[in-house]
Amino acid sequence: MSTTLRDGTTVEDHRLDRLIQFDERSRDYPVMATISAKKPRSYHWRCEQTLDQGREGACVGFAWTHELVARPREMRLSDAYAIEVYKEAQKIDQWPGEDYSGTSVIAGVQILQQRGLIGEYRWAFGIHDLVMAVGYKGPAVLGIPWHQGMYRPRLAGNGSYWIDLSGPKVGGHAIVARGCKIVWKRGMSWAQRGWQDHGWDAVDMEKSFVTLRNSWGMGWGDGGDARITLAHLALLLGDRGEACIPVERR
Repeated sequence: MSTTLRDGTTVEDHRLDRLIQFDERSRDYPVMATISAKKPRSYHWRCEQTLDQGREGACVGFAWTHELVARPREMRLSDAYAIEVYKEAQKIDQWPGEDYSGTSVIAGVQILQQRGLIGEYRWAFGIHDLVMAVGYKGPAVLGIPWHQGMYRPRLAGNGSYWIDLSGPKVGGHAIVARGCKIVWKRGMSWAQRGWQDHGWDAVDMEKSFVTLRNSWGMGWGDGGDARITLAHLALLLGDRGEACIPVERR
């Protein structure tokens, strides 16, 4: 059965209920202003819990709870906690009332701020900002469009699972970027000189990837994780996507 979300979009899958709420003031808070490093690095933040929203339309609450249970914080939280965050976010987002499905990424982080868990949060504006943030600051919560082909990550020959952007868009989802792997166009021996001479052009966007932790249980991808190339994630972020990163955790 389809669900009409508060922003007017219709989704067939109740789980895909991330609502788009842009605040132009967010442009004054770029995450890059907090990062002194110049070159991207590969880094993955440990996340030992895989939450499962079931059929609940609470992806924003689950994404932010996954951020809390991952390093560098590593809290121990439950699915019930994620649903609480989601329902509280609905009370403060831009849509009146609570009798509707979905909420926004910004409302979710504001609830964690009210709970005293996050002091300051910033935004990544594009794939380069996101890679730097995940590499040096911690996991990021993404709000991205979801395509039909993203439901079932593809198993590669090396045992890893990959997301492909095949099929039509079927809704919007909130998910955590918990790590990134940088692959240089001419191998690691070229990394330092290549970056100095070419900057981001030295990075292979088709082979470099971000690891996503989803909230659909252990059966999705590799225990809840799947990889997406930087090239594909850049397309999702460019399609009214967003990336929020806590830079002060309490």
